[in-house]
Amino acid sequence: MRVWLAPSRYAPHVGGIETVVAQLAGELAARGDQVLVVTHRHPAGLPVDETAGGIRVRRLTFDAPGRSVGALQRFVASYRAVAVALDCEATPDVLHLHGAANQSLHLARYSTGRGIPLVLTTHGEISGDVEDIFRRSGYFRFSFRFATRVAAAVTAPSEQTLQEASLLAPGVRAKGRVVPNGIRTEAWQRCPPVRATGRVLAWGRLEPQKGFDRLLAAWPLVRRQLPHAELRIAGEGAQRPALEKTASAGVQLLGRLGEAELVQELGSAQIAAVPSRVEAFGMSALEALAGGRPVLHSGVPALSDVVGDHGWVAPHDDPAALAGALVAALREEPRAVPPEAVQRFDWADVVEAYRGMYVAAVSGEGF
Repeated sequence: MRVWLAPSRYAPHVGGIETVVAQLAGELAARGDQVLVVTHRHPAGLPVDETAGGIRVRRLTFDAPGRSVGALQRFVASYRAVAVALDCEATPDVLHLHGAANQSLHLARYSTGRGIPLVLTTHGEISGDVEDIFRRSGYFRFSFRFATRVAAAVTAPSEQTLQEASLLAPGVRAKGRVVPNGIRTEAWQRCPPVRATGRVLAWGRLEPQKGFDRLLAAWPLVRRQLPHAELRIAGEGAQRPALEKTASAGVQLLGRLGEAELVQELGSAQIAAVPSRVEAFGMSALEALAGGRPVLHSGVPALSDVVGDHGWVAPHDDPAALAGALVAALREEPRAVPPEAVQRFDWADVVEAYRGMYVAAVSGEGF
């Protein structure tokens, strides 16, 4: 099967969508599918065409319309240029959009014009909209609704995210289903058994919705009761300067780490913390569970779905309650998370769910 995966962003950008699409591309290719990643070329210095990790990546400029005549002209030119460029590629059996952004309308219209079945996966870009684009921009709202209307199927990594999408585009509910994000458990299961190290590890994009500021606000209260406790935070993002200013004793910001480095860090942690204000899925929570570490989290529905009984819940907006939960968790006898806790997220099952949808979309059958 020939599949185009079209994420809102892709490597060298780092994030949840980029990771999920890269792994999905690899899993599909390993099963003999022909995969092309089509994504937005931003910044403009990125290569137009390259092969990364054995997957060909095609970067195009997906302009959004602006208020000026010039911006509108650039949008029209961009739309035409995208169509011309894609017509030079072998026609796919299915086009799979990941994350609604600049590429959505261009590719949704292209798929309908060429008779290519479309599958759309929303990754929480509505609730996690840091720049408030969906509220401010009628174009982005229209693009999302149009893409969901013409898609053969719509998926989301959690029930919460699917519900959020259906509020903006009511037709999602009739054709939507949950397909969780997958994980390659082998790397994370290299973590040594959990020990009472007094160390907490948190990681992800350093953005307000991830709640790391609340974790730092709670940490001095933790140290009053556990003077040797350590908090290590991995990741990069716009909030890093502010977090560095508020980091107190026992806190270290590690910057961006690769998977192998994260596994090593997790190996010395007693628990993981995911204090997100909003979350479409909770990949860091899943990675922690795969590494055998219980997770203290904020209790948003997506995180509760992933973590289940393998952790603790503490409200992200109450530093005292969060500190109390952290202290209680660190004082508990260390407990390991069994491998079965992440079995349903294995990529073997996730990729087959997607492939089943592709086959149904191509054949015109229902889901």
